[in-house]
Amino acid sequence: MESPELQTQDSFCRFIKYLNIQDSWGIELFTAMRRLGKKVWMFNYNGEGHGLTVRKDKLDYQIRMQQFFDWILKGDLPARWITDGVPAVKKGKDWGIEVDE
Repeated sequence: MESPELQTQDSFCRFIKYLNIQDSWGIELFTAMRRLGKKVWMFNYNGEGHGLTVRKDKLDYQIRMQQFFDWILKGDLPARWITDGVPAVKKGKDWGIEVDE
């Protein structure tokens, strides 16, 4: 199986990746796409496996997916996490889900 890094150059769509920290291929893919200047976002929920089990994490993911598709499909203003991101050091303190008018 090829590394995802070798397949990213031909990618043309915006991409969101949810992963847990042990998902090394996911991190490789995210990093490779960023290096190529692609629009990509990564969600990392501490303590979660390959599926979300903690209620606040599920709610956060649901809000972000709604905001993302409202922006992409409906043309709504993007939330701050889409335009600016949320640095890892602010994780859990600054959610970035507000929309700047």
